[in-house]
This record gives sequence, structure tokens and C-alpha cells, in this order.
Amino acid sequence: MPHVPKWMGDAMESLMSSRLLHLKVCDTASLSPSVKKICFSGDLHGATHKTGYAVAFRVSATEFRNYTPSYFSPEENKCEIIFHLHGNGPGSDYVAGLTAGDTVKMVMPRGRHLYRDHPYHFFFGDETTIGLYKSMESEIMQRRQFYTGIMELDAVNAFLPEDIGLATDVLDKHREDKARHLEALLERNLHNSGLPAGAFVYYLTGNAASIQLFRSILKARGVEQRNIRTQPYWAEGKRGL
Repeated sequence: MPHVPKWMGDAMESLMSSRLLHLKVCDTASLSPSVKKICFSGDLHGATHKTGYAVAFRVSATEFRNYTPSYFSPEENKCEIIFHLHGNGPGSDYVAGLTAGDTVKMVMPRGRHLYRDHPYHFFFGDETTIGLYKSMESEIMQRRQFYTGIMELDAVNAFLPEDIGLATDVLDKHREDKARHLEALLERNLHNSGLPAGAFVYYLTGNAASIQLFRSILKARGVEQRNIRTQPYWAEGKRGL
């Protein structure tokens, strides 16, 4: 969401008052030095959530930020979000400072339903999209479908997918010759699944440049554009997308 003057942020918050959820931080957990999971509780009745929808917080007087829940249940009045603390902006500072007992205003879920009902799914993302894929994994398992994927992560976060129950390969995001390593991991995933590249729906999320790179690899293998779903979360040198 945008950087806006304070008066406009105040006006936006006032106009969105009927869409704001007043919640309490019920628990926090540091999954790694740069990844934090927060549980929120409160009245979620009336909120509609689909996999891929985002919520938003006003993280400073002039900034709003979108985040994708890893779990959202109006029945339980519970929401969980896995945040990436990149340490380079007001969103990261805001989340780092949240502790149990704090109260927050959250904009109700809205946006794009990224998940597509299909037998085979392939994830590609980074620390900013782990929560999205955890949410998607739950839906895929409920429908008894299959998924695999590749997460490009900082080396210190390489353990995270397995730690939270995601069955994906991991690539060091700073590795040289990334395209060659992505192609090798894609080939390994396809071989292990026994399926051709065209059998999957691909979800490419996170860094805009990485999405473009992996999409070019998939297109070179003949994957149709209709089976490639993209959602950039950030780009080098730009504010949150």
C-alpha cells in the first residue's frame, strides 16, 4: 500500500473504519532472526478470507503495508501471519515491536484468490511468501492434491520450510548462476514427481526479478501462461508492492 501524507492516512483510516478489525496480539514466535510469526485474536465474524487475500496495517503515520495470513479462521476468531523482518522500513519496525497483549487495527482480508483448484501445484517464493504457501498447503492437503516447489531464502532461513511443514526445495537466494540452479532444482522436482512440467499450476511470488527469471525458465519448457500465476511482493529499490 502507498506512502501517503499523514492527513490522507487519517482520512483513509476513517473511511475504512467499517473494514477494520480490532484485534489483540495473543502470541509471538521468532522462527528465525528475520522471520516472526504472530497470532492475533478478536472478532473476525463478517470477514471473508480466501487463500491469497491480504490484510493491511497502518504501520506508521504515513505508511500502510499488506501481509498475507498463513491462517485465518472467523470460526475460531484467530489469525496468524508469518512476517519477514528485513530491517529496512517502517513495516519491519512495526512488526518487530509487536508483543503479546498489544492491540492493533487490521484491514479485513481482500484481494486476489491466488489458489486454483487443480491436482498438481508448484510453489516458488521467498521469506515474504512463506505464509501464503503455508495457507495454500492447508487447502491443497484438504483437497488431497499434490504440491512441490522451490523457496529462495537467505542461508540462515534454509531450515524454515521443513520447520513449518512445507515440502519444498531450498535455494540460497544469493547463489551465483541462479538460473542454472533453478533449472536443476526444477528438473529434480519433476523427476521425483514423475510428472511433466505442463502438469502443474505454478505460483510465482515474492521478488519481481526472481519471478521474471523463473517464468522465463518455465516458458522455455513449454509451460502455458495460463498455468503460471504470479504475485510480486517486492522489487529491489522500491517500496512494498
